[in-house]
Amino acid sequence: MGRLDPKKLMGGKKFEPVTMRANRTRPT
Repeated sequence: MGRLDPKKLMGGKKFEPVTMRANRTRPT
């Protein structure tokens, strides 16, 4: 999740789809 933290700060809405992909790869 540490990697997603900075991305959320940059733009959680823009990275929402990216987070979903990451969850599929590695459900944290």
